[in-house]
Amino acid sequence: VADFMAGNGYFTELLGRLVGPRGTVYALNPPSFHDPKDWEKGGNAKANIRTLVVPVAQMQLAPASIDVLFAHHTYHDLYWESERFKYPRLDVPVVLADWFRAVKPGGHVVIVDHVGAAGDPRATANKLHRIDPAQVKADMAAAGFVLVAESAVLQRSDDNHATSVFAPEMRGKTDRMALKFRRP
Repeated sequence: VADFMAGNGYFTELLGRLVGPRGTVYALNPPSFHDPKDWEKGGNAKANIRTLVVPVAQMQLAPASIDVLFAHHTYHDLYWESERFKYPRLDVPVVLADWFRAVKPGGHVVIVDHVGAAGDPRATANKLHRIDPAQVKADMAAAGFVLVAESAVLQRSDDNHATSVFAPEMRGKTDRMALKFRRP
């Protein structure tokens, strides 16, 4: 499993438990988002977890090397850019082509992210850290993935999608999509 932009490794550790001792979880982080102290604490030093710290534009996995790619609250970051955080503008189709190459045939990509309104995905990601689910589905289809499941379990009707996910009143309370794609 690859945990795309794993941050402090919260989900990486959970994924490590799921795959067990015979599986491997690759925690992918850009240098500006990776704090080695986070990885020294707690259980993030599990034997089945490998951290790969490289600039996001260079996060390339070996062809057909993973069964699942997991992106939790990070898909919108494909459209985000920030000089302050040393996060460059990405070529989304190039990143998704790498995901397609890396996921084994029959493997999956699971995306959980903050729902945004339709419109320019870069403007929405830069201002609100959100993405339109239709944009995600279109991107993934263009990359060759097939949508196989969608869950409403994280949806919230009281989120107007026009507020930053970092606003105190929205923190942890956003409307979120949960999508599962398969590589044919």
